[in-house]
Amino acid sequence: PGVRMPPFGALGEARIADGPGRVAHVAGRLVYGDKSAEIGPRLKSVKLAKDRLSRKVRFASVNGKLTPATGIQGFSIDAAGAAVAIPGRKVVDGNTVVLAFRDPLPEGATLWHGRGTNPATSLRDSADLPVPVLGPVALGTMPVI
Repeated sequence: PGVRMPPFGALGEARIADGPGRVAHVAGRLVYGDKSAEIGPRLKSVKLAKDRLSRKVRFASVNGKLTPATGIQGFSIDAAGAAVAIPGRKVVDGNTVVLAFRDPLPEGATLWHGRGTNPATSLRDSADLPVPVLGPVALGTMPVI
């Protein structure tokens, strides 16, 4: 039957309208040197807990804090070609996401955000700037906390 599209405006009208504001925000920082706002979330570090049951993903250049605090979409972890379940995803300290696992994370796992052709992602900062697509980030070489 194909893909059913929602009525116009039900899915993305506000997102499309926000685009020029985001561009102006970033241009103000990069082109005009406006230091009152950050460029938007960028990956800073990824650290694995000693028990290998959680990983902290820290972002730099965050305006305010990351949202939503829970129910975050977009992160995935791959280990030897198989997806690793991430049952816990929450923001702590405003700029860090904690990903929690049921079992210790296997060696050689890779982290992604926004993986795929049309990924669902939800993580943004207070200026509504999204966390960009990233990955693969090799997790075996990251520091242990």
